[in-house]
Amino acid sequence: MTENFFIKKYIIRNACLILGIAFFIFMIFFVVALIYDVLEDDILISLKMLGVGTLIFAVSLVPIKRFRDMIRMQEAMFDIRFHGEDALPLHRNSLVYLSDNWLIIAGQYAFYRSFIKNNRIKIHVQSTNRGNNYLIKIDGINDQSYCFHADSASSAKKIKAWSKTEESLHDIN
Repeated sequence: MTENFFIKKYIIRNACLILGIAFFIFMIFFVVALIYDVLEDDILISLKMLGVGTLIFAVSLVPIKRFRDMIRMQEAMFDIRFHGEDALPLHRNSLVYLSDNWLIIAGQYAFYRSFIKNNRIKIHVQSTNRGNNYLIKIDGINDQSYCFHADSASSAKKIKAWSKTEESLHDIN
């Protein structure tokens, strides 16, 4: 799996989510316009929803540049090549992949094991009225901190276990 594979997964997820919601809102306005016979006025409002959704989708593509830049930076630092052939998703629909040497958040971040300062990954649990959010904080050897959300406690634990071990990924799963 190349970096383009992970970028495609990220784009497909965002397109389905953002444009799907925009289309749903468009349909609500459109049906109301048909029912109340105000098609001329509400069709423009309906189409604006698709425009807003497209704009939000375009903004969601910005992290892809950071993803590519992170990979290039780490390839130059450690004289390695990015590859995700042995990367496995944390669960079936996850955008977070673990390989023996890479932690990949599709389209957003990619961390080579040696890039993580002291192999230390911090997990912050944020309690909400809908459950817990798991914020993963990674300190890079470039003295920058990177944060992303894990979707469950088991995903956060797998990421933490990956950072502590030099063993094969298959031993963690």
